[in-house]
Amino acid sequence: MDEDLRATESVVHTVRKMRGNKGVYYLVDRKTGKSPSITLWASEQDLQATEQDANRVRAQSAQAGGRTIVSVERFEVAVAETDAS
Repeated sequence: MDEDLRATESVVHTVRKMRGNKGVYYLVDRKTGKSPSITLWASEQDLQATEQDANRVRAQSAQAGGRTIVSVERFEVAVAETDAS
């Protein structure tokens, strides 16, 4: 799993360079091997504008890690509160 996380870092950097990206969370359940990710976008328009690139990055990442993409869902952030970094 740790080797997979190192490979994922380059994917995260690629996504972070996409127009309008505001953040990436890569979550891991070490017991099950599941690893969902959450990306945050400045606007729905930015999300839509990067859709093709995001599909390509997801497919390449899954293939490289021997994983399967189970689903892709889109949600609006209705409420958020975080500590400033």
